[in-house]
Amino acid sequence: MPAIEIIYLLKNLLVMLLPIVFQEIIEFPVLKVSGVTFETESTFHQYVEPQVHKELSPFCTEVSFMIDIIIVLLYKIDLTMLIMSGLFAM
Repeated sequence: MPAIEIIYLLKNLLVMLLPIVFQEIIEFPVLKVSGVTFETESTFHQYVEPQVHKELSPFCTEVSFMIDIIIVLLYKIDLTMLIMSGLFAM
């Protein structure tokens, strides 16, 4: 395969992968399981407002069913972590 074709293929691969690599976590599904009984003790699920990428990518919209209008209604990450730590405190 000529070098120019390899470069072209690599460029196309990067164009496809870069949006996935730089995704931001906006969903926090958490399950607390007892280490003794292996039963679920509590659950927590919340979406958070993106801090780095304010607009959702098509990939993110597809997997989370979120739209940009809903994003402004979400909690910030620090408040979400505070709520979650309070719920799961021993």
